[in-house]
Amino acid sequence: MSAGMLIVGVVARFGTDEVAAYGTVTRTLLFLTMAAYAMRQAATIIAAQAKGATDDDLLAASRSSSVRLGIAWSLLGGLAVLTLGGLAVDAVTSDAAIRSAAHGQIPWLAVYITLLLCNVTLSGIFLGGGHGKALATSTTTGAALQLCLAPLLALTPLGLMGAWIAMITNAGTQTTVLLVLAARQTLKAKEVTA
Repeated sequence: MSAGMLIVGVVARFGTDEVAAYGTVTRTLLFLTMAAYAMRQAATIIAAQAKGATDDDLLAASRSSSVRLGIAWSLLGGLAVLTLGGLAVDAVTSDAAIRSAAHGQIPWLAVYITLLLCNVTLSGIFLGGGHGKALATSTTTGAALQLCLAPLLALTPLGLMGAWIAMITNAGTQTTVLLVLAARQTLKAKEVTA
């Protein structure tokens, strides 16, 4: 939450149109992330059941499904934002300055949401599978990067793009950790069965 609040503060430096645009484009997050959280919850339950029953095959299958589903949902979400984001902005505001600012932020949101949706969807398998420490570490590291980078990059010629880069770095860090963890667990499971 603190990383998100900081971003709003950083975006506010660029004026009310940019803040309004940021609020407008991030509404998309609510719809897309709620679906990702539902997928995460299902994966958490399945992984916890598999771990409790010591069913390594079910755990491996649910991990594989979560990775595929996470990647597919994140790519679909990013593509939807990129292609339909402008229509969504135009539907919720008639202010030309806000529309212009929002259209400039949509490509950044598309990249961010692609990484965020993958992260959220994948995290369930690790929550249920007993890897909460890895999740906490990646979340803390990503948020710390965002907290440090956002105000610094916003002061550079990057301006508002710097805030988006900080958010993308956060989501990218977390997603990379989860994908690496998934790959390691998959390799480990294959070694055990070989």
